[in-house]
Amino acid sequence: MGDSFGSGTGAGDYQDGTEGGCFRSANSYSEVIVDRLRRRGDRVSFTNVTCSGACVSSFRTSFKGEPPQFEALRRDTDLVLLSIGAGDVDFA
Repeated sequence: MGDSFGSGTGAGDYQDGTEGGCFRSANSYSEVIVDRLRRRGDRVSFTNVTCSGACVSSFRTSFKGEPPQFEALRRDTDLVLLSIGAGDVDFA
């Protein structure tokens, strides 16, 4: 969950359909962590809902046509990687 820091904006190798929008990169920190866990044999189910430009309100409301990020959470969610807030303080 999160904003451009979490999505990997600028890191290239974007997931299909996210370039020009959420910019979810295979090189983002969460994707790299999941890849390393899988390579060592861990079974990992992973959903990336980060989106470049997202703000705290994007957890609860739709942003860039994406559903609210909180909707990705399930009862069996064990871990959430989170980065958000730069857009809320006009970091860019």
